[in-house]
Amino acid sequence: MTLASKIERPVDDFLFDMTRHETPCWQLSPAIGIQEMFLPDQEITLPSDLEPERLATPRLPRPKVRLPGSQKAIREIRRLLWRIQHLPRRVTIPMGAQDR
Repeated sequence: MTLASKIERPVDDFLFDMTRHETPCWQLSPAIGIQEMFLPDQEITLPSDLEPERLATPRLPRPKVRLPGSQKAIREIRRLLWRIQHLPRRVTIPMGAQDR
């Protein structure tokens, strides 16, 4: 049985959810590709197929929840602990001559 046959959720979620990873997530530096919309002074020749759907779907405002100061402090401590716990999993392997 391969690791791919065990995937029971969306692929993007499986690849980039750092909280439930059995294997590390790797990143190339510099990247081997770039989305056309992020290129400076470039006319977009391959528009997104998702953009019309995003524009047509209204975004509902999320209700603002005011937490007491003690709960905010607990949330921030948990966030910091989570980041510390997951730091070693993020590894960048230099791929270009400028990174050596």
